[in-house]
Amino acid sequence: KEDTTYEGQQLLEQLATYGKDRTWLKNQSKKVAEQ
Repeated sequence: KEDTTYEGQQLLEQLATYGKDRTWLKNQSKKVAEQ
């Protein structure tokens, strides 16, 4: 049980980081498009 909880937590953290990266990339491309 503890192992699955730990792996699930890791997955959630990876997804959160991925989401942040995608949002950052979107903002960056918006800035470039506006220039």
